[in-house]
Amino acid sequence: MQKHARRSESGAAAIEFALVAMPLIILLGAIIEISIMLVAQFELQHAVETATRQIRTGAVTQADGTPILDESAFRSLLCSRVVLISNCAAAINIDVRNADSFTALATVMPQPIAVGPANGVGTYTSTYQPGGSSRRGSVVATFDWSFVFPFLGVFSNLSGKTDSRRIYGLTVFMNEPF
Repeated sequence: MQKHARRSESGAAAIEFALVAMPLIILLGAIIEISIMLVAQFELQHAVETATRQIRTGAVTQADGTPILDESAFRSLLCSRVVLISNCAAAINIDVRNADSFTALATVMPQPIAVGPANGVGTYTSTYQPGGSSRRGSVVATFDWSFVFPFLGVFSNLSGKTDSRRIYGLTVFMNEPF
């Protein structure tokens, strides 16, 4: 009688693992993808700061503001520091502006979410005005990170493209007298 009262537990661990495995794999994948995205954003920020140093010191423009390096050369300079963004030169959007004062710069400098195609769809025309000696400036570089896991769209900051998030690097500076 006791033999029949016992339950068979063979296969219970396999069933429990099957119930837990899929959510666990999805959670780990999401953590890994978000981590890689955040490292890419940090890398883009560092590349912007490094490339901007060339503007501040006069390696990009002459004292009167005449460019020494054009936008594509500056883009290449910026992308030389970026590893995680494939095809960086074609994939990033750049906005470089200058003004007489930081107050004036604040009125012309765009929000980072606005640097790139509207809602992540279409094309974007870059602005490249590095400025001359003792000018205030800003550099914003953006990239639309496409999520692999579809449910990560909740982290999207683009209203028209819910499977992407716009990451950016931004710096505000004053050119040295050169």
